[in-house]
Amino acid sequence: FSCFTGDRTYYTDVIQLQNTTATESWDVTLTIEDGVQGATTTPATTTTFADTAADGSDADIWLFTSVADSTTPVTSNPNPGNYGSLADWQDAAAPDGAIQLEVTDTTPAAAGGVSLTAVSTTTGPFTVPAGEQRQLALVVDCGANMNDEAGTANTGTFNLTVAATPT
Repeated sequence: FSCFTGDRTYYTDVIQLQNTTATESWDVTLTIEDGVQGATTTPATTTTFADTAADGSDADIWLFTSVADSTTPVTSNPNPGNYGSLADWQDAAAPDGAIQLEVTDTTPAAAGGVSLTAVSTTTGPFTVPAGEQRQLALVVDCGANMNDEAGTANTGTFNLTVAATPT
């Protein structure tokens, strides 16, 4: 995913979770993986966030799951915080939750000048009824001061485990 300075970016159809069974509902849990690609942080990510100044820059990253069947794609954007509605998306305040990561300034001596905080790394379980599917959406808020001071783009990658069990 990319972080565009001062903007909120929506990736509204990142993954579709499809229950292809005709009679069985499934409880699904999403978890950010630890230690992938040689990372030593939890959660493990690969990032090129390059803000090296302690200027209040930050980026917030959310992963949401649609509440309703997305056989017909959900067309509303998930709007966390004070920005709007989560009517079609699992609410972070609900038991099903959302994944949230936060990139914040550290001292310039820190690797890359930023740190990654896992606000929540697991969702669910949430139910995907027989024959239905759920749409995953990624929302990335990039602070007005977050920029590519080191000459690289503000991008990030994280790996996600999808676990499912019959209800």
